[in-house]
Amino acid sequence: MRNAAAIASAPATAPCAFTIREFCEAHKISQAFYYIMKNEGWGPAEMHAGQRVLISREAAAEWRRAREVAAATGVRRAENSGA
Repeated sequence: MRNAAAIASAPATAPCAFTIREFCEAHKISQAFYYIMKNEGWGPAEMHAGQRVLISREAAAEWRRAREVAAATGVRRAENSGA
């Protein structure tokens, strides 16, 4: 398996999607926390390929931008999460 940090900063010629495990490793979060985010509605957009769940590089970047905006406004979790 490739180094998760290398995947996170990969050039355009790199693989175009993360598995959930790769996404979590690259973003330094646990898989349990990933599923909390997903269930609360503020996880990254997913795509499905058969039984596989993937997160595109673009969706990961969009999720990071949203988290940065939330952090800048003092929001630690999604507004609609009830948390």
